[in-house]
Amino acid sequence: MIMDEILLDNINVEVDKDALMKEVRIKEGDQSRVRSFNHLVDEASAVVRPKALYRPLDVDEKSNERTVLEESYVFNSHALAVSLADVHRVFAFVATCGIELDESMKTSIFGRLSSYRPREAKFAEEDFFTEVFVGVMERESQVLAGIFKWLTDRETVDVFVHTQGSFSSVLKDKGTDRPDIVMVGFDADGGEHLLFLESKLDSTEGDQQLPRYCALLRTMSADSRTLAYITKRVDEQKDIADPNVRFVQRRWADVYRYLKLSQRKTLLKTTLVQELLNFMEQTNMSAEITPGELIAGTQFANARLRFWHVLERANRDSGLSDAAKARAAGKWMSTPISDGDISYTSPAFRESHLQVVFGIHFKTTEAGTLVLTETDDGMPILFAALYRSSGAAAFEEEKKAAVDELCAKGWDRMSRLRKDSQYVVRREVLLEKIDVRNLSDFLASQMTSVLKDLVDSPLLK
Repeated sequence: MIMDEILLDNINVEVDKDALMKEVRIKEGDQSRVRSFNHLVDEASAVVRPKALYRPLDVDEKSNERTVLEESYVFNSHALAVSLADVHRVFAFVATCGIELDESMKTSIFGRLSSYRPREAKFAEEDFFTEVFVGVMERESQVLAGIFKWLTDRETVDVFVHTQGSFSSVLKDKGTDRPDIVMVGFDADGGEHLLFLESKLDSTEGDQQLPRYCALLRTMSADSRTLAYITKRVDEQKDIADPNVRFVQRRWADVYRYLKLSQRKTLLKTTLVQELLNFMEQTNMSAEITPGELIAGTQFANARLRFWHVLERANRDSGLSDAAKARAAGKWMSTPISDGDISYTSPAFRESHLQVVFGIHFKTTEAGTLVLTETDDGMPILFAALYRSSGAAAFEEEKKAAVDELCAKGWDRMSRLRKDSQYVVRREVLLEKIDVRNLSDFLASQMTSVLKDLVDSPLLK
Protein backbone atom coordinates (compact mmCIF):
# COMPACT_ATOMS: atom_id res chain seq x y z
CA MET A 1 0.00 0.00 0.00
CA ILE A 2 1.41 3.37 -1.04
CA MET A 3 1.26 5.94 1.75
CA ASP A 4 1.52 9.72 1.52
CA GLU A 5 4.40 11.77 2.88
CA ILE A 6 3.96 13.24 6.35
CA LEU A 7 5.31 16.74 7.10
CA LEU A 8 6.36 17.85 10.58
CA ASP A 9 6.77 21.63 10.65
CA ASN A 10 5.84 22.59 14.20
CA ILE A 11 9.08 21.63 15.89
CA ASN A 12 10.14 23.38 19.08
CA VAL A 13 13.79 24.47 19.12
CA GLU A 14 15.77 24.22 22.33
CA VAL A 15 19.52 24.69 21.96
CA ASP A 16 21.80 23.14 24.57
CA LYS A 17 24.20 26.04 24.74
CA ASP A 18 26.67 24.32 27.08
CA ALA A 19 26.97 21.27 24.84
CA LEU A 20 27.22 23.37 21.69
CA MET A 21 29.82 25.62 23.26
CA LYS A 22 31.99 22.60 24.01
CA GLU A 23 31.47 21.33 20.47
CA VAL A 24 32.83 24.57 18.99
CA ARG A 25 35.55 24.67 21.68
CA ILE A 26 34.70 27.94 23.37
CA LYS A 27 35.98 28.10 26.93
CA GLU A 28 33.71 29.44 29.66
CA GLY A 29 36.40 31.86 30.84
CA ASP A 30 36.58 33.58 27.44
CA GLN A 31 33.79 36.08 28.24
CA SER A 32 34.02 37.97 24.97
CA ARG A 33 33.55 34.84 22.87
CA VAL A 34 30.88 33.50 25.22
CA ARG A 35 28.79 36.66 24.85
CA SER A 36 29.21 36.67 21.08
CA PHE A 37 28.28 32.98 21.01
CA ASN A 38 25.15 33.56 23.13
CA HIS A 39 24.10 36.47 20.94
CA LEU A 40 24.46 34.40 17.76
CA VAL A 41 22.55 31.45 19.24
CA ASP A 42 19.72 33.71 20.39
CA GLU A 43 19.58 35.39 16.99
CA ALA A 44 19.51 32.02 15.20
CA SER A 45 16.88 30.58 17.56
CA ALA A 46 14.58 33.48 16.76
CA VAL A 47 14.50 32.76 13.02
CA VAL A 48 15.17 29.02 12.64
CA ARG A 49 12.16 26.99 11.47
CA PRO A 50 13.14 23.24 11.37
CA LYS A 51 11.06 20.79 9.35
CA ALA A 52 11.02 17.03 8.74
CA LEU A 53 9.34 14.98 6.01
CA TYR A 54 8.96 11.16 6.06
CA ARG A 55 7.12 8.45 4.17
CA PRO A 56 6.52 4.77 5.10
CA LEU A 57 7.63 2.35 2.34
CA ASP A 58 6.92 -1.39 2.13
CA VAL A 59 9.81 -3.74 1.29
CA ASP A 60 8.45 -5.80 -1.61
CA GLU A 61 11.51 -7.76 -2.74
CA LYS A 62 14.77 -8.78 -1.11
CA SER A 63 17.75 -10.74 -2.35
CA ASN A 64 21.48 -10.88 -1.63
CA GLU A 65 22.19 -7.91 -3.92
CA ARG A 66 18.85 -6.26 -4.62
CA THR A 67 16.06 -4.53 -2.64
CA VAL A 68 12.79 -3.19 -4.08
CA LEU A 69 10.55 -0.75 -2.20
CA GLU A 70 6.91 -0.10 -3.18
CA GLU A 71 7.51 -2.00 -6.43
CA SER A 72 9.20 1.11 -7.82
CA TYR A 73 12.39 1.99 -5.96
CA VAL A 74 15.22 -0.43 -6.73
CA PHE A 75 18.48 -0.48 -4.74
CA ASN A 76 21.39 -2.66 -5.87
CA SER A 77 23.40 -2.93 -2.68
CA HIS A 78 24.53 -6.04 -0.78
CA ALA A 79 25.00 -4.02 2.45
CA LEU A 80 21.47 -2.61 2.23
CA ALA A 81 20.02 -6.06 1.49
CA VAL A 82 21.73 -7.48 4.59
CA SER A 83 20.48 -4.58 6.76
CA LEU A 84 16.88 -5.09 5.57
CA ALA A 85 16.91 -8.90 5.73
CA ASP A 86 14.35 -9.04 8.55
CA VAL A 87 12.58 -5.73 7.82
CA HIS A 88 9.23 -5.41 6.01
CA ARG A 89 8.75 -1.61 6.18
CA VAL A 90 11.15 1.34 6.16
CA PHE A 91 10.68 5.05 6.78
CA ALA A 92 12.42 7.34 4.31
CA PHE A 93 12.91 10.83 5.75
CA VAL A 94 14.64 14.15 5.32
CA ALA A 95 15.18 16.78 8.04
CA THR A 96 16.26 20.41 7.70
CA CYS A 97 16.76 23.47 9.81
CA GLY A 98 14.80 25.34 7.15
CA ILE A 99 15.88 28.01 4.71
CA GLU A 100 15.00 30.86 7.06
CA LEU A 101 18.27 30.66 9.02
CA ASP A 102 20.36 30.50 5.87
CA GLU A 103 18.48 33.40 4.29
CA SER A 104 18.89 35.55 7.40
CA MET A 105 22.65 35.12 7.21
CA LYS A 106 22.95 36.14 3.57
CA THR A 107 20.18 38.69 3.11
CA SER A 108 21.31 41.33 0.64
CA ILE A 109 20.78 45.03 1.12
CA PHE A 110 18.14 44.80 -1.59
CA GLY A 111 16.47 42.05 0.42
CA ARG A 112 16.40 44.33 3.44
CA LEU A 113 14.81 47.07 1.38
CA SER A 114 12.18 44.79 -0.14
CA SER A 115 11.18 43.44 3.28
CA TYR A 116 11.22 46.63 5.35
CA ARG A 117 7.89 48.04 6.41
CA PRO A 118 7.55 51.79 7.11
CA ARG A 119 6.07 52.23 10.56
CA GLU A 120 2.84 54.01 11.19
CA ALA A 121 3.19 57.80 11.48
CA LYS A 122 6.80 57.58 10.25
CA PHE A 123 8.41 59.18 7.25
CA ALA A 124 9.05 56.40 4.71
CA GLU A 125 12.34 58.03 3.66
CA GLU A 126 13.68 57.64 7.20
CA ASP A 127 12.92 53.92 7.36
CA PHE A 128 14.35 53.47 3.87
CA PHE A 129 17.63 55.18 4.74
CA THR A 130 17.81 53.26 8.04
CA GLU A 131 17.71 49.96 6.12
CA VAL A 132 20.31 51.21 3.62
CA PHE A 133 22.65 52.35 6.40
CA VAL A 134 22.32 49.20 8.49
CA GLY A 135 22.58 46.99 5.40
CA VAL A 136 25.99 48.50 4.65
CA MET A 137 27.12 48.36 8.28
CA GLU A 138 26.25 44.65 8.54
CA ARG A 139 28.67 43.90 5.71
CA GLU A 140 31.43 46.28 6.76
CA SER A 141 32.35 45.12 10.27
CA GLN A 142 35.37 47.42 10.58
CA VAL A 143 33.33 50.45 9.59
CA LEU A 144 30.57 49.40 12.00
CA ALA A 145 33.08 49.05 14.84
CA GLY A 146 34.46 52.50 14.01
CA ILE A 147 31.00 54.11 14.02
CA PHE A 148 30.22 52.34 17.30
CA LYS A 149 33.40 53.67 18.94
CA TRP A 150 32.81 57.17 17.54
CA LEU A 151 29.38 57.31 19.17
CA THR A 152 29.99 55.33 22.38
CA ASP A 153 33.71 55.92 23.00
CA ARG A 154 34.08 52.15 23.52
CA GLU A 155 36.55 49.78 21.86
CA THR A 156 34.91 46.51 20.81
CA VAL A 157 35.84 43.21 19.19
CA ASP A 158 32.31 42.41 17.98
CA VAL A 159 29.34 44.64 17.16
CA PHE A 160 25.86 43.47 16.18
CA VAL A 161 23.26 45.78 14.64
CA HIS A 162 19.58 45.49 13.75
CA THR A 163 16.62 47.72 12.94
CA GLN A 164 12.99 48.15 13.95
CA GLY A 165 13.49 46.51 17.34
CA SER A 166 10.51 46.58 19.67
CA PHE A 167 10.61 47.13 23.44
CA SER A 168 7.91 47.59 26.05
CA SER A 169 7.89 51.26 26.98
CA VAL A 170 8.72 52.23 30.54
CA LEU A 171 5.67 54.48 30.32
CA LYS A 172 2.56 52.32 30.44
CA ASP A 173 0.47 54.66 28.28
CA LYS A 174 3.06 54.59 25.46
CA GLY A 175 2.83 50.87 24.72
CA THR A 176 5.89 50.02 22.62
CA ASP A 177 9.12 51.89 21.92
CA ARG A 178 10.97 51.25 18.66
CA PRO A 179 14.42 52.84 18.36
CA ASP A 180 15.46 53.09 14.71
CA ILE A 181 18.75 51.24 15.19
CA VAL A 182 20.02 49.06 18.06
CA MET A 183 23.69 48.12 18.34
CA VAL A 184 25.29 45.74 20.83
CA GLY A 185 29.07 45.72 21.18
CA PHE A 186 31.34 43.38 23.14
CA ASP A 187 34.82 44.38 24.28
CA ALA A 188 37.89 42.17 24.73
CA ASP A 189 37.14 41.68 28.44
CA GLY A 190 33.58 40.53 27.84
CA GLY A 191 31.94 43.85 28.56
CA GLU A 192 28.60 44.52 26.86
CA HIS A 193 27.75 47.96 25.50
CA LEU A 194 24.35 49.08 24.21
CA LEU A 195 23.58 51.83 21.71
CA PHE A 196 20.16 53.16 20.68
CA LEU A 197 20.32 55.35 17.58
CA GLU A 198 17.34 57.53 16.68
CA SER A 199 17.46 58.99 13.17
CA LYS A 200 15.57 62.02 11.87
CA LEU A 201 15.59 63.30 8.31
CA ASP A 202 12.60 65.58 7.78
CA SER A 203 10.66 64.71 10.93
CA THR A 204 11.14 65.93 14.48
CA GLU A 205 11.41 64.23 17.85
CA GLY A 206 8.25 62.42 18.93
CA ASP A 207 6.45 63.02 22.22
CA GLN A 208 9.14 62.63 24.91
CA GLN A 209 10.86 60.18 22.57
CA LEU A 210 14.44 60.68 23.70
CA PRO A 211 13.64 60.71 27.46
CA ARG A 212 11.64 57.48 26.96
CA TYR A 213 14.55 55.78 25.19
CA CYS A 214 16.92 57.02 27.87
CA ALA A 215 14.68 55.56 30.61
CA LEU A 216 14.44 52.30 28.66
CA LEU A 217 18.22 52.02 28.41
CA ARG A 218 18.51 52.51 32.17
CA THR A 219 16.52 49.32 32.72
CA MET A 220 18.86 47.23 30.57
CA SER A 221 21.81 45.28 31.92
CA ALA A 222 25.02 46.46 30.24
CA ASP A 223 28.43 47.86 31.08
CA SER A 224 27.63 51.06 29.19
CA ARG A 225 24.59 52.58 27.53
CA THR A 226 24.52 55.24 24.82
CA LEU A 227 21.65 57.11 23.21
CA ALA A 228 22.53 58.76 19.88
CA TYR A 229 20.27 61.30 18.17
CA ILE A 230 21.28 61.95 14.56
CA THR A 231 19.41 64.45 12.38
CA LYS A 232 19.62 65.75 8.84
CA ARG A 233 18.67 69.30 9.80
CA VAL A 234 20.00 71.54 12.54
CA ASP A 235 18.02 70.81 15.68
CA GLU A 236 18.11 72.46 19.07
CA GLN A 237 20.47 70.87 21.56
CA LYS A 238 18.50 68.28 23.51
CA ASP A 239 18.70 68.37 27.28
CA ILE A 240 19.33 64.70 28.09
CA ALA A 241 21.38 64.41 31.25
CA ASP A 242 21.59 60.99 32.85
CA PRO A 243 24.56 59.59 34.80
CA ASN A 244 23.80 56.08 33.51
CA VAL A 245 23.30 56.91 29.83
CA ARG A 246 25.71 58.70 27.51
CA PHE A 247 23.85 61.06 25.16
CA VAL A 248 25.31 62.04 21.80
CA GLN A 249 23.73 64.47 19.32
CA ARG A 250 25.07 64.55 15.77
CA ARG A 251 24.11 65.49 12.20
CA TRP A 252 24.08 62.99 9.35
CA ALA A 253 26.57 65.37 7.75
CA ASP A 254 28.93 64.43 10.63
CA VAL A 255 28.44 60.74 9.85
CA TYR A 256 29.14 61.47 6.18
CA ARG A 257 32.43 63.22 7.04
CA TYR A 258 33.44 60.37 9.36
CA LEU A 259 32.80 57.76 6.67
CA LYS A 260 34.56 59.90 4.04
CA LEU A 261 37.61 60.29 6.28
CA SER A 262 37.67 56.58 7.11
CA GLN A 263 37.65 55.78 3.38
CA ARG A 264 40.66 58.05 2.88
CA LYS A 265 42.63 56.67 5.82
CA THR A 266 42.12 52.95 5.25
CA LEU A 267 43.31 50.71 2.46
CA LEU A 268 40.07 48.77 2.83
CA LYS A 269 38.04 51.10 0.64
CA THR A 270 34.76 49.45 -0.21
CA THR A 271 32.23 49.92 -2.97
CA LEU A 272 29.34 49.62 -0.50
CA VAL A 273 30.56 52.47 1.69
CA GLN A 274 31.23 54.61 -1.37
CA GLU A 275 27.71 53.94 -2.64
CA LEU A 276 26.36 54.95 0.78
CA LEU A 277 28.33 58.19 0.57
CA ASN A 278 26.99 58.81 -2.94
CA PHE A 279 23.44 58.23 -1.72
CA MET A 280 23.95 60.67 1.18
CA GLU A 281 25.23 63.29 -1.27
CA GLN A 282 22.24 62.82 -3.56
CA THR A 283 19.80 63.21 -0.66
CA ASN A 284 21.51 66.34 0.76
CA MET A 285 22.74 64.56 3.87
CA SER A 286 26.40 65.25 3.24
CA ALA A 287 26.65 69.00 3.85
CA GLU A 288 26.50 71.23 6.89
CA ILE A 289 24.06 73.45 4.99
CA THR A 290 20.99 71.53 3.87
CA PRO A 291 18.43 72.96 1.43
CA GLY A 292 16.41 74.42 4.28
CA GLU A 293 19.33 75.67 6.35
CA LEU A 294 21.87 78.27 5.48
CA ILE A 295 23.24 79.64 8.72
CA ALA A 296 23.03 78.19 12.21
CA GLY A 297 23.26 80.37 15.31
CA THR A 298 23.07 84.14 15.29
CA GLN A 299 25.56 85.06 12.55
CA PHE A 300 23.08 87.34 10.82
CA ALA A 301 25.70 89.81 9.59
CA ASN A 302 27.70 87.07 7.88
CA ALA A 303 24.54 85.61 6.35
CA ARG A 304 23.37 88.96 5.07
CA LEU A 305 26.77 89.78 3.58
CA ARG A 306 27.13 86.36 1.98
CA PHE A 307 23.79 86.45 0.24
CA TRP A 308 23.97 90.07 -0.78
CA HIS A 309 27.06 88.98 -2.68
CA VAL A 310 24.97 86.25 -4.30
CA LEU A 311 22.33 88.82 -5.31
CA GLU A 312 24.93 91.29 -6.57
CA ARG A 313 26.40 88.58 -8.75
CA ALA A 314 22.97 87.65 -10.17
CA ASN A 315 22.26 91.35 -10.75
CA ARG A 316 25.49 91.69 -12.71
CA ASP A 317 25.39 88.36 -14.59
CA SER A 318 21.80 88.83 -15.71
CA GLY A 319 22.55 92.27 -17.19
CA LEU A 320 19.95 93.92 -14.98
CA SER A 321 22.41 96.31 -13.35
CA ASP A 322 23.54 97.57 -16.78
CA ALA A 323 19.93 98.14 -17.81
CA ALA A 324 19.25 100.04 -14.59
CA LYS A 325 22.30 102.27 -15.06
CA ALA A 326 21.07 103.28 -18.49
CA ARG A 327 17.42 103.81 -17.72
CA ALA A 328 17.03 104.39 -13.98
CA ALA A 329 17.90 107.11 -11.55
CA GLY A 330 19.15 106.42 -8.02
CA LYS A 331 20.83 103.56 -6.21
CA TRP A 332 20.01 99.96 -5.47
CA MET A 333 18.63 99.46 -1.98
CA SER A 334 19.04 96.46 0.31
CA THR A 335 16.36 95.44 2.79
CA PRO A 336 17.06 94.73 6.47
CA ILE A 337 16.93 91.10 7.49
CA SER A 338 13.96 91.71 9.78
CA ASP A 339 11.77 92.14 6.69
CA GLY A 340 11.82 88.37 6.22
CA ASP A 341 14.15 88.29 3.26
CA ILE A 342 17.52 89.33 1.98
CA SER A 343 16.71 91.33 -1.13
CA TYR A 344 17.70 94.13 -3.47
CA THR A 345 15.38 96.80 -4.86
CA SER A 346 16.33 98.70 -8.00
CA PRO A 347 15.81 102.42 -8.56
CA ALA A 348 12.75 103.32 -10.67
CA PHE A 349 13.08 102.94 -14.42
CA ARG A 350 12.38 106.45 -15.82
CA GLU A 351 9.64 105.87 -18.37
CA SER A 352 7.77 102.99 -16.77
CA HIS A 353 8.33 103.95 -13.11
CA LEU A 354 8.85 100.25 -12.49
CA GLN A 355 11.17 98.93 -9.85
CA VAL A 356 12.67 95.46 -9.59
CA VAL A 357 12.97 93.58 -6.32
CA PHE A 358 14.58 90.16 -5.97
CA GLY A 359 16.04 88.06 -3.19
CA ILE A 360 15.77 85.05 -0.91
CA HIS A 361 13.11 84.50 1.75
CA PHE A 362 14.39 83.98 5.28
CA LYS A 363 12.98 83.49 8.74
CA THR A 364 14.42 83.22 12.23
CA THR A 365 13.63 80.33 14.54
CA GLU A 366 12.96 80.53 18.28
CA ALA A 367 16.46 79.23 18.82
CA GLY A 368 17.88 82.26 16.99
CA THR A 369 18.76 80.33 13.83
CA LEU A 370 18.55 81.93 10.41
CA VAL A 371 16.94 79.53 7.94
CA LEU A 372 15.32 79.63 4.54
CA THR A 373 11.56 80.01 4.43
CA GLU A 374 10.27 76.77 2.95
CA THR A 375 7.14 75.38 1.39
CA ASP A 376 5.34 72.45 2.99
CA ASP A 377 7.45 70.19 0.80
CA GLY A 378 10.65 71.61 2.26
CA MET A 379 11.67 73.60 -0.81
CA PRO A 380 13.32 77.01 -0.28
CA ILE A 381 12.15 80.03 -2.25
CA LEU A 382 13.82 82.63 -4.43
CA PHE A 383 11.66 85.52 -5.62
CA ALA A 384 11.66 88.39 -8.10
CA ALA A 385 9.05 91.01 -8.95
CA LEU A 386 8.23 94.19 -10.84
CA TYR A 387 6.14 96.79 -9.02
CA ARG A 388 4.95 100.39 -9.27
CA SER A 389 4.16 102.81 -6.50
CA SER A 390 0.82 103.52 -8.17
CA GLY A 391 -1.19 102.74 -11.29
CA ALA A 392 -0.03 99.13 -11.56
CA ALA A 393 -3.37 97.90 -12.88
CA ALA A 394 -3.53 100.49 -15.68
CA PHE A 395 0.09 99.85 -16.62
CA GLU A 396 -0.49 96.11 -16.68
CA GLU A 397 -3.44 96.59 -19.05
CA GLU A 398 -1.39 98.87 -21.30
CA LYS A 399 1.51 96.40 -21.45
CA LYS A 400 -0.69 93.32 -21.60
CA ALA A 401 1.30 91.55 -24.34
CA ALA A 402 4.57 91.94 -22.47
CA VAL A 403 2.98 90.81 -19.21
CA ASP A 404 1.42 87.81 -20.96
CA GLU A 405 4.85 86.86 -22.23
CA LEU A 406 6.27 86.81 -18.72
CA CYS A 407 3.27 84.90 -17.38
CA ALA A 408 3.89 82.24 -20.01
CA LYS A 409 7.30 81.76 -18.41
CA GLY A 410 5.83 81.17 -14.95
CA TRP A 411 5.33 84.71 -13.62
CA ASP A 412 2.14 85.76 -11.79
CA ARG A 413 0.08 88.93 -12.31
CA MET A 414 -0.23 91.35 -9.40
CA SER A 415 -0.08 88.48 -6.91
CA ARG A 416 -0.09 90.62 -3.77
CA LEU A 417 0.76 93.98 -2.20
CA ARG A 418 4.17 95.02 -0.96
CA LYS A 419 3.92 97.96 1.44
CA ASP A 420 2.30 100.83 -0.55
CA SER A 421 3.21 99.43 -3.92
CA GLN A 422 1.56 96.90 -6.19
CA TYR A 423 3.29 94.14 -8.06
CA VAL A 424 2.81 94.09 -11.79
CA VAL A 425 4.29 90.61 -12.01
CA ARG A 426 5.94 88.41 -9.46
CA ARG A 427 7.63 85.05 -9.53
CA GLU A 428 8.61 82.64 -6.77
CA VAL A 429 11.07 79.91 -7.64
CA LEU A 430 10.92 76.67 -5.65
CA LEU A 431 14.35 75.06 -5.56
CA GLU A 432 13.49 71.39 -5.80
CA LYS A 433 17.11 70.33 -6.26
CA ILE A 434 19.97 72.15 -4.64
CA ASP A 435 23.70 71.72 -5.09
CA VAL A 436 24.77 72.26 -1.48
CA ARG A 437 28.44 71.76 -2.31
CA ASN A 438 28.47 74.99 -4.36
CA LEU A 439 25.54 76.76 -2.77
CA SER A 440 26.50 80.36 -3.60
CA ASP A 441 27.17 79.55 -7.26
CA PHE A 442 23.96 77.57 -7.46
CA LEU A 443 21.74 80.28 -5.98
CA ALA A 444 23.37 82.97 -8.11
CA SER A 445 22.83 80.98 -11.31
CA GLN A 446 19.19 80.29 -10.43
CA MET A 447 18.48 83.95 -9.69
CA THR A 448 20.37 85.05 -12.83
CA SER A 449 18.10 82.84 -14.93
CA VAL A 450 15.00 84.45 -13.39
CA LEU A 451 16.24 88.00 -13.82
CA LYS A 452 17.10 87.47 -17.48
CA ASP A 453 13.35 87.13 -18.11
CA LEU A 454 12.97 90.74 -16.95
CA VAL A 455 16.00 92.05 -18.79
CA ASP A 456 14.72 90.53 -22.04
CA SER A 457 11.17 91.80 -21.49
CA PRO A 458 9.86 94.88 -23.34
CA LEU A 459 8.64 96.15 -19.96
CA LEU A 460 12.10 97.40 -19.01
CA LYS A 461 13.08 98.68 -22.46
